[in-house]
Amino acid sequence: MAEGSLVPAFVEINYHSAYAPHKMTIPTLNWNPGGTAGDFETWAAGTIPADDMVEELIDLMKVFFPATVTFDSYIIYTKAAVEDPSIPRYAKSIAVVGTNATPGNSKAVQATWTVKCTDGSVAKIVMLDVGNNNSFVKVTQATVGADGLAFLAAWFASTNGWSGRKNFQPYFYLQTAYTLNEALRRQYHEN
Repeated sequence: MAEGSLVPAFVEINYHSAYAPHKMTIPTLNWNPGGTAGDFETWAAGTIPADDMVEELIDLMKVFFPATVTFDSYIIYTKAAVEDPSIPRYAKSIAVVGTNATPGNSKAVQATWTVKCTDGSVAKIVMLDVGNNNSFVKVTQATVGADGLAFLAAWFASTNGWSGRKNFQPYFYLQTAYTLNEALRRQYHEN
Protein backbone atom coordinates (compact mmCIF):
# COMPACT_ATOMS: atom_id res chain seq x y z
CA MET A 1 0.00 0.00 0.00
CA ALA A 2 1.54 3.27 -1.08
CA GLU A 3 1.17 6.33 1.06
CA GLY A 4 -1.83 8.48 0.21
CA SER A 5 -3.25 6.18 -2.46
CA LEU A 6 -6.55 4.43 -3.19
CA VAL A 7 -4.94 0.96 -3.17
CA PRO A 8 -6.46 -1.66 -2.73
CA ALA A 9 -10.06 -0.44 -3.28
CA PHE A 10 -12.40 2.52 -3.03
CA VAL A 11 -15.98 3.60 -3.52
CA GLU A 12 -17.07 6.49 -5.75
CA ILE A 13 -20.45 7.87 -4.67
CA ASN A 14 -22.21 9.92 -7.37
CA TYR A 15 -24.82 12.48 -6.37
CA HIS A 16 -26.31 15.69 -7.70
CA SER A 17 -27.80 18.85 -6.24
CA ALA A 18 -30.11 21.36 -7.87
CA TYR A 19 -26.93 23.02 -9.17
CA ALA A 20 -24.46 20.34 -10.35
CA PRO A 21 -23.37 16.70 -10.22
CA HIS A 22 -20.78 15.72 -7.61
CA LYS A 23 -18.83 12.66 -6.54
CA MET A 24 -17.07 11.63 -3.39
CA THR A 25 -14.32 9.04 -3.20
CA ILE A 26 -13.84 7.00 -0.02
CA PRO A 27 -11.00 4.45 0.40
CA THR A 28 -11.76 0.94 1.62
CA LEU A 29 -10.04 -2.27 2.54
CA ASN A 30 -9.80 -5.05 -0.04
CA TRP A 31 -12.86 -5.95 -2.11
CA ASN A 32 -13.59 -9.58 -3.02
CA PRO A 33 -15.91 -10.83 -5.79
CA GLY A 34 -18.90 -13.05 -5.09
CA GLY A 35 -22.57 -12.70 -4.30
CA THR A 36 -24.46 -9.73 -5.65
CA ALA A 37 -21.94 -6.96 -5.04
CA GLY A 38 -18.95 -8.77 -3.62
CA ASP A 39 -17.73 -8.01 -0.13
CA PHE A 40 -15.25 -5.84 1.67
CA GLU A 41 -12.79 -7.11 4.20
CA THR A 42 -13.34 -5.53 7.62
CA TRP A 43 -11.10 -4.28 10.39
CA ALA A 44 -12.48 -7.11 12.56
CA ALA A 45 -10.92 -9.67 10.18
CA GLY A 46 -14.28 -10.60 8.67
CA THR A 47 -16.21 -9.52 5.60
CA ILE A 48 -19.34 -7.48 4.93
CA PRO A 49 -21.52 -7.43 1.80
CA ALA A 50 -20.27 -4.44 -0.18
CA ASP A 51 -23.71 -3.07 -1.00
CA ASP A 52 -24.75 -3.20 2.67
CA MET A 53 -21.69 -1.23 3.76
CA VAL A 54 -21.98 1.45 1.08
CA GLU A 55 -25.74 1.92 1.30
CA GLU A 56 -25.62 2.18 5.09
CA LEU A 57 -23.17 5.09 4.87
CA ILE A 58 -25.22 6.84 2.18
CA ASP A 59 -28.34 6.43 4.30
CA LEU A 60 -26.53 8.03 7.24
CA MET A 61 -25.25 10.92 5.06
CA LYS A 62 -28.58 11.86 3.51
CA VAL A 63 -29.69 13.63 6.71
CA PHE A 64 -27.13 16.39 6.11
CA PHE A 65 -28.40 17.22 2.61
CA PRO A 66 -31.53 19.10 1.50
CA ALA A 67 -34.22 17.36 -0.55
CA THR A 68 -32.70 19.01 -3.66
CA VAL A 69 -29.81 16.51 -3.44
CA THR A 70 -30.10 12.93 -4.70
CA PHE A 71 -27.55 10.15 -4.38
CA ASP A 72 -27.68 8.55 -7.84
CA SER A 73 -25.23 5.66 -7.88
CA TYR A 74 -22.03 4.22 -6.57
CA ILE A 75 -19.14 2.34 -8.15
CA ILE A 76 -16.69 0.03 -6.38
CA TYR A 77 -13.17 0.05 -7.81
CA THR A 78 -10.05 -1.97 -7.10
CA LYS A 79 -6.51 -0.80 -7.69
CA ALA A 80 -3.59 -3.24 -7.54
CA ALA A 81 -0.82 -0.63 -7.28
CA VAL A 82 -0.48 3.13 -7.40
CA GLU A 83 0.61 3.12 -11.03
CA ASP A 84 -2.12 0.69 -12.08
CA PRO A 85 -5.52 1.76 -13.41
CA SER A 86 -8.62 1.75 -11.23
CA ILE A 87 -10.78 -1.20 -12.26
CA PRO A 88 -14.57 -0.88 -11.83
CA ARG A 89 -15.94 -4.01 -10.12
CA TYR A 90 -19.56 -3.25 -9.23
CA ALA A 91 -22.00 -0.40 -9.86
CA LYS A 92 -25.49 0.24 -8.63
CA SER A 93 -28.06 2.91 -9.39
CA ILE A 94 -29.89 4.24 -6.37
CA ALA A 95 -32.22 7.17 -5.72
CA VAL A 96 -31.62 8.33 -2.17
CA VAL A 97 -32.88 11.86 -1.51
CA GLY A 98 -31.57 14.24 1.14
CA THR A 99 -33.81 14.52 4.21
CA ASN A 100 -32.61 17.70 5.96
CA ALA A 101 -35.90 19.63 6.20
CA THR A 102 -34.22 22.84 7.45
CA PRO A 103 -30.87 22.86 5.65
CA GLY A 104 -30.32 26.62 5.64
CA ASN A 105 -27.57 27.57 3.19
CA SER A 106 -26.57 24.82 0.77
CA LYS A 107 -25.61 26.35 -2.58
CA ALA A 108 -21.80 25.94 -2.91
CA VAL A 109 -21.56 24.98 0.78
CA GLN A 110 -18.87 22.42 1.59
CA ALA A 111 -18.68 20.32 4.75
CA THR A 112 -15.33 18.66 5.43
CA TRP A 113 -15.46 15.88 8.02
CA THR A 114 -11.93 15.40 9.39
CA VAL A 115 -10.88 12.39 11.46
CA LYS A 116 -7.71 10.66 12.58
CA CYS A 117 -6.79 7.12 11.60
CA THR A 118 -5.11 4.61 13.89
CA ASP A 119 -1.64 5.52 12.51
CA GLY A 120 -2.20 9.24 13.21
CA SER A 121 -2.87 10.14 9.59
CA VAL A 122 -5.88 12.24 8.61
CA ALA A 123 -8.92 11.05 6.64
CA LYS A 124 -11.63 13.31 5.24
CA ILE A 125 -15.06 13.07 3.68
CA VAL A 126 -16.16 16.15 1.73
CA MET A 127 -19.84 16.89 1.14
CA LEU A 128 -20.82 19.49 -1.49
CA ASP A 129 -24.05 21.51 -1.70
CA VAL A 130 -24.76 20.29 1.81
CA GLY A 131 -27.00 22.09 4.29
CA ASN A 132 -25.20 24.06 6.98
CA ASN A 133 -28.31 25.03 8.99
CA ASN A 134 -27.30 28.68 8.47
CA SER A 135 -24.10 28.32 10.48
CA PHE A 136 -20.47 28.23 9.45
CA VAL A 137 -19.36 27.50 13.02
CA LYS A 138 -16.98 24.54 13.32
CA VAL A 139 -18.68 21.37 14.59
CA THR A 140 -16.82 19.44 17.30
CA GLN A 141 -17.35 16.32 19.37
CA ALA A 142 -19.48 18.38 21.77
CA THR A 143 -21.79 19.67 19.02
CA VAL A 144 -21.84 16.93 16.37
CA GLY A 145 -25.27 15.62 17.44
CA ALA A 146 -26.92 12.21 17.12
CA ASP A 147 -26.95 12.16 13.29
CA GLY A 148 -23.26 13.02 13.17
CA LEU A 149 -22.40 10.38 15.75
CA ALA A 150 -24.32 7.72 13.80
CA PHE A 151 -22.50 8.65 10.58
CA LEU A 152 -19.12 8.55 12.34
CA ALA A 153 -19.92 5.22 14.02
CA ALA A 154 -20.51 3.59 10.61
CA TRP A 155 -17.35 5.16 9.13
CA PHE A 156 -15.30 3.97 12.11
CA ALA A 157 -16.90 0.55 12.68
CA SER A 158 -14.51 -2.41 12.88
CA THR A 159 -17.27 -4.46 11.24
CA ASN A 160 -16.98 -2.22 8.15
CA GLY A 161 -14.07 -1.78 5.77
CA TRP A 162 -13.79 2.01 5.38
CA SER A 163 -10.19 3.18 5.34
CA GLY A 164 -7.94 6.19 5.16
CA ARG A 165 -5.62 6.73 2.19
CA LYS A 166 -2.70 5.25 4.14
CA ASN A 167 -4.72 2.06 4.69
CA PHE A 168 -5.43 2.57 8.38
CA GLN A 169 -8.75 2.58 10.18
CA PRO A 170 -10.55 5.91 10.76
CA TYR A 171 -11.36 6.08 14.46
CA PHE A 172 -11.21 9.56 16.05
CA TYR A 173 -13.37 12.56 15.13
CA LEU A 174 -11.67 15.96 14.99
CA GLN A 175 -14.19 18.34 13.40
CA THR A 176 -16.58 19.24 10.63
CA ALA A 177 -15.76 22.54 8.95
CA TYR A 178 -18.30 24.37 6.80
CA THR A 179 -17.13 26.76 4.14
CA LEU A 180 -18.13 28.17 0.77
CA ASN A 181 -16.45 26.29 -2.05
CA GLU A 182 -15.06 29.05 -4.26
CA ALA A 183 -14.76 26.81 -7.36
CA LEU A 184 -18.45 25.97 -7.06
CA ARG A 185 -19.33 29.63 -6.53
CA ARG A 186 -17.61 30.44 -9.83
CA GLN A 187 -19.29 27.47 -11.55
CA TYR A 188 -22.67 28.65 -10.26
CA HIS A 189 -21.95 32.26 -11.40
CA GLU A 190 -22.03 33.57 -7.83
CA ASN A 191 -18.66 35.37 -8.11
